[in-house]
Amino acid sequence: MKSTAKPKKDARSQKGGRPSISEAKALSGRILEAAAELFLEHGFKGTSTDQIADVAGVTKRTLYARYPGKAALFEAAITSAIDARLDALELSLPVGRDIRSRLIAVSEMLLRWLLTDRNIAMERVVSSEALRFPALARNLHAHGFHRAAAIVEHALFDATKTGEISLDDPAFAADYFMTAVILPPFRRAGLGFIPAELDDPGRDRIRFAVDLFLDGCRRT
Repeated sequence: MKSTAKPKKDARSQKGGRPSISEAKALSGRILEAAAELFLEHGFKGTSTDQIADVAGVTKRTLYARYPGKAALFEAAITSAIDARLDALELSLPVGRDIRSRLIAVSEMLLRWLLTDRNIAMERVVSSEALRFPALARNLHAHGFHRAAAIVEHALFDATKTGEISLDDPAFAADYFMTAVILPPFRRAGLGFIPAELDDPGRDRIRFAVDLFLDGCRRT
């Protein structure tokens, strides 16, 4: 069970002076974690900087010293959550396998992560603010998309070098793969058309989509 005890206030208020690099990093992480949880639970409008500061155990002065406003904090919290998960995924990706196996593994790992209640909630919160903050919404969507596409591009680049497939532009192909294979089930889950989970029919669709994609990549 998650602890409800509030963290102590800023490191500087406890012992004076500037916090160390590790303390500053931990403090920023605490702020972003608190912000992400509150934004996901209450939405952008329903969350205040006062609430975030209180849950993170910091002063508003500390909060605003790092993030100039709620929109900047919202963007930082969401991108931090995306980066943390994709960093972990990259470390666990298979290497040295044929391109079909790699693309299937990458697709399943990405969709197992995306098709969760937390990520669907995140997508809905971002989408709900798209009209008020279009640049913010574009930045957040582009950040997650391009980071995930880079993982696919790396696999395609390796397979092109070994001659498994023939691609002049692996970056373009990776973007296409993301748009054709990864985004559709995520969007459908966000709209409530399918459950937020990767089930057996979903895995079958991944295999079919990967085969269709690679068939095009092998044509000369």
